[in-house]
Amino acid sequence: MGAMRYALCFGSMALAVATSAAQLEHRLWLVGGPPPTAQQLAQLQRAGVDAWVLPVAEAAVANTSATVKAVPLGDAELLRGQRLWGLVWLEGEAKEQAAASLWSQVGPLVRGIPGEVRGLVLATRSWVSGVWELAAAVAKASQLPVEVAAPVEQLVAQLPEKRPPEVAVVALALGNLRLLGVPEPSPQDAAAALETLDARGIRWRGGIGVGSQLLPPAPPGENPWAWLMRGELDYQPGPEGDTFLPRGGGQKILASLADGARLHRDLGLLLRPVRHRLLGWDSLGIPPASPAVGLSLEGFAAYFQGATPEPKVAVRLAWVSPTVVKVVVENQAPFASAFATTGNAVELVFSGTEVKDVQLAGNGAVGADFGRREGGFVRTPQGAATAVRLFLRAFPPQLPVEAGEVQFVSRPKGLAAFFTARLGDGREVSGPAAMLEGTP
Repeated sequence: MGAMRYALCFGSMALAVATSAAQLEHRLWLVGGPPPTAQQLAQLQRAGVDAWVLPVAEAAVANTSATVKAVPLGDAELLRGQRLWGLVWLEGEAKEQAAASLWSQVGPLVRGIPGEVRGLVLATRSWVSGVWELAAAVAKASQLPVEVAAPVEQLVAQLPEKRPPEVAVVALALGNLRLLGVPEPSPQDAAAALETLDARGIRWRGGIGVGSQLLPPAPPGENPWAWLMRGELDYQPGPEGDTFLPRGGGQKILASLADGARLHRDLGLLLRPVRHRLLGWDSLGIPPASPAVGLSLEGFAAYFQGATPEPKVAVRLAWVSPTVVKVVVENQAPFASAFATTGNAVELVFSGTEVKDVQLAGNGAVGADFGRREGGFVRTPQGAATAVRLFLRAFPPQLPVEAGEVQFVSRPKGLAAFFTARLGDGREVSGPAAMLEGTP
């Protein structure tokens, strides 16, 4: 069901995989955030999530023994009647004989889950020697299907020539894997590894990280988007993610974010035809409820119900005097742009007058340019300009951002608005912005 909804929203590319996609399973790993409420579970089901992977334990294996730490289940009663898989994080080195020790401790935890557990996922952040033999022995002891989940490049490198035929794999390959502490390959490297995996003839699923995290988190009760759009924060992209540095010193904020456009791209790589032994895909992490920086639960659900994962930008104008207009930018979609220094902008195009001055709002635009619109924006001296471009750090979803005020010599005869947005997959999209009047 989940894959069919995906095929409908993904357009022409999905037609090539429609036959097989109709039978793919979409699972969601309940990691990286608080358990979803009953309402959120229903919302995710409507978006096409078919099954749930629930963390039950963390285990350290050493030769023939295992040390297991239970993971609190929370309100797992909400999951009664759902299709469930148990998740066990593994580390160490194992021999086949460790299966008895592992299952003797994990089994009671699995049996304590409300409802029927369909199988187990043994997941590794870094490769566990002996995991193939261990997984096969746990499958025999538990009488349940067992899958091995691991970073995709390690998984491909460690595939044995003779592997247990009953053990499927989950390739942790794409999206925001930092949240899980898993290596994050480039999309090109991940795609190449998936091609190799598929060619080996093993049954597999692809894993895409969809959770997000702010460290430290926004203060309780504060919209995290408004918190990050503050003028006293300097934005710097970096290898760890999006970094925000307070001017004058202080604790930096690190944002590790999933994104709707990136999810769209990654699913395209994962479902690229033809996949011979693909069982489905796993969404890794719980998208946080709105307002949330990154891919929100509402955006995640909207995407799988057919929404285009891009901002929908509108410009609201409020005249504070006959010649001064306040520019407020609104993103009416649940999908944000990526953060950028110059990749996100709105342009106010005018006629019949000249621009006299631009005053940027403290928490709004981070820069301005004068120019003309000639197929695109072309910079000019202020006196020759027929457009003002205001740069924003991001287009946050459903949070009005006062960009600034534009003062004209006289009231313009005509006004139009355009936008450019940087997306999480690296693309830029642009087009007309809706024009709105009055205060938000």
